[in-house]
This record gives sequence, C-alpha cells and structure tokens, in this order.
Amino acid sequence: GHVDEWWTKRTRNLYRRHKTLVHSIVSDTEEALSSGGGSIKDMGSFVGSDCKKKWTIFQAQDTETGVDHDQKVRWLESHPFLPFYLTGGTDGAVHMFQFGLARSVRTYRQPNQAQVSHIHFTNEGYKFGVTDYTGSLLLWRFEANPGSVNPYMNFQPHSTVARDFAFLDSGSMIATIGSSDSSYHLRLFDTLLPQSQRLVHEMPIDNEPTCIVYSTVQQDLLFATKRGEVISFDLRQRKVRHTVKAHEKNIKTIALSPGDTYLATGGLDGDVKVWDVQQMNLHSTFLGLHPAHKSLGGAALVSTYGVTGTFFTHDYLYSCGADGRVVRVAYHA
Repeated sequence: GHVDEWWTKRTRNLYRRHKTLVHSIVSDTEEALSSGGGSIKDMGSFVGSDCKKKWTIFQAQDTETGVDHDQKVRWLESHPFLPFYLTGGTDGAVHMFQFGLARSVRTYRQPNQAQVSHIHFTNEGYKFGVTDYTGSLLLWRFEANPGSVNPYMNFQPHSTVARDFAFLDSGSMIATIGSSDSSYHLRLFDTLLPQSQRLVHEMPIDNEPTCIVYSTVQQDLLFATKRGEVISFDLRQRKVRHTVKAHEKNIKTIALSPGDTYLATGGLDGDVKVWDVQQMNLHSTFLGLHPAHKSLGGAALVSTYGVTGTFFTHDYLYSCGADGRVVRVAYHA
C-alpha cells in the first residue's frame, strides 16, 4: 500500500543507479543456487487476530534456512527500497541476504570478531555502517564492485562499547552513543574531516544509552537509556531539548513514524508507548504488548527481555518481543 506516496521521481532515479548492484548480486545468487547454496522459498503467510485488543498478531510459517552465523543473529536491517537485508551476529559477522533466499549472497564481515550492536543504512541506501562491542564504527559503500565488501572507513568513536549510531542527512555526519571506560557519551563526527578533527561535539550522558534515531524534520537526535529515559537533543543549538521518563525499565527499541511526527518506545517492561516528537508528550500506551520473559545465557546468567523491536508504516505500528510474536497496532495521527 501507499506506493504512490514513496515511489517518487527521486526514488526512481535512485533505483536506476542501483540497477548495476541488483544485477550483480542476483547473478551471484543464481550462481550460488546452481551450486547447491540454497533455494528460493515463499516467505509464508501470517495469520491470527485479536479484535478485542485491536491488535493483529502474526505467526510466520517455519521455513528451511541456511546457517550463516556461528552464534545468534543480533540485528537485522533492510535496504530502504531494494530487496536486500543485512544481518549482524554475536559472532561479529555481517551478511547480506535477498528476500526469499535461504542463504546469504554476500559477506561483508567474517565471523570471530567483536559482537555487532547495530547496523543502519543511509536514507538513500548508498552506504551502511556497523557498530560493535569494541567501540568501533565501520562504514561500507553499498556498491556492486568486489572492493565494496571491505569497509572504506573504520574508527573507534568509543573506547569500550559503541551501542548505536545514526546517519544525519547525507550520511557524512554521524551521531554515536556508547561507553568509554565507565562514562557514557553522545558524540558527533564529521567523516569528511581528518581523523584528528573528526569529533565535532560530545555530550556526557548520566546513564548508559541503548538506541538512537535522528529526526530530519525536527533536526533532533532522540536516544534512550537503560534507566527508561528518552532524551531529545537539539542539533542546531547543541543542547538537550527534553528528557522524559518513558519506561520503568531499560528501553530496548525506539522508532520514528513517517514524517517524524511520533516516536515509539519499547522496554523490558513489555509496554510500547507512542510520543509526540515535537513536545515529547505521551500520545498512546499499549500495556503488556510483549510480556517480559527471562532466559538463561548472555552477559548475565539470567537475561530479561520484553519489547525488542518497533517499526512504523503509514497506518500501523509493528512491534516484536521475547514472547515470539509480531504485533500490529493501528495508530492515528
């Protein structure tokens, strides 16, 4: 739906520029399939609804998949408009898949490296970045030539852990959140400058940050913390605009709606909340959307997970959680 709203002249031009990449990757994929690397699978249907709660709950059919990570997949990121997505694992590997195929079609980072924390594309899809648990940020150009499997830039914005990052506008400016020793910071980098001058601004954070997004409309950075706070940072004035106590526990995910009108937050408490971005007023609350679950393993002996992901379309807010469900909620502007 809403194809007419995003299939603009600009998007068509971007698609034409990516034709070479698509043809190259499809050729690689066909070669892999012909050698027994996998087979095209139907993505399966999604069923189920609960009208009383006004939630639509989806359960995907099981499909045979190839194993491309030695350990857990920690992050998934879809290209803005091409039929590809990236995966990052606790083994440090970064693979690219084509939708509908069981095995990866390209590997950007081999296993046995630092655990991936986040992966993001620029809005135009020309490049993407990866942060990891050594505090590093790696940048790739999303191109068809063989050399594009290697990062064109690799630097360390934080000395301990780089939790997340956000591309600003064209992508040459990047905001990162993370830890250095026992302190936490929001940092802004201009990747066009020499490495010694690349850091253009930093702000200390009282509590450990978890995730960050950039609002192009408000020109604000919005990031969450393990204490359940959401902080809005004004890029133009380089100061905090709002700080709200959004959840009682750790916030695992935040997402902006189309047009940057609303911000969704999801936490370990299992709740999903929707906020007005401009004033950070609470717009909607969905209590217990994904009840918290405890599991063995990870950095702690027992880890608790509630809401693990959120995503907006023009009409719906989607969320997923440790209860194994994807939930669709209708929201009104």
